[in-house]
Amino acid sequence: FCANDLGGELVSLRLAENQTVYLVVDGFDGGNGDFELVLDFSTGEDCNDPVPLHLEGDGDVHVVGSTSSPWVSNAASKVGATTDCNGAGAGNDVAYKIVDAPVDSFTLQLNPVNTYNAVLHARTTCNSAETELVCSNDGFSGDPEEIQLSIAQNEEPTIWVDGTAASAGGYRLIISH
Repeated sequence: FCANDLGGELVSLRLAENQTVYLVVDGFDGGNGDFELVLDFSTGEDCNDPVPLHLEGDGDVHVVGSTSSPWVSNAASKVGATTDCNGAGAGNDVAYKIVDAPVDSFTLQLNPVNTYNAVLHARTTCNSAETELVCSNDGFSGDPEEIQLSIAQNEEPTIWVDGTAASAGGYRLIISH
């Protein structure tokens, strides 16, 4: 994964016990400067352990992840499937919690990899489908989903990257403001 703008980047991946991963931080076109590397071992599996999203800077935030891991559950659909994106989000999902966000409006675009039929939704209370703010399940397999989200002071909504039925796969989530 590579990004080159003034926002943040988040790589979200599942690691097996004793798995070695190398992180490379490099400057674009020979550039250099200070950076901050934060490691967080949240699983995103459910509301007890969502992956934190820090929305800062002037650029987009890029998230790369997958709902097809054996560690991923369908927790979003287990809590109120009847109102959960009109019942569309019944596949494997990953939960992200927006933290320390400025008061602003954001566009979240979910770009599934291959033929994954994605669903994207946001809630004010993670484990309550009744608090759903917005949902997108407009496209077909492989089509992007997009939502608009306004965040008020001290709000920390949960973003669910989900799938229809048993649909799962890799994705890129781009958050811009």
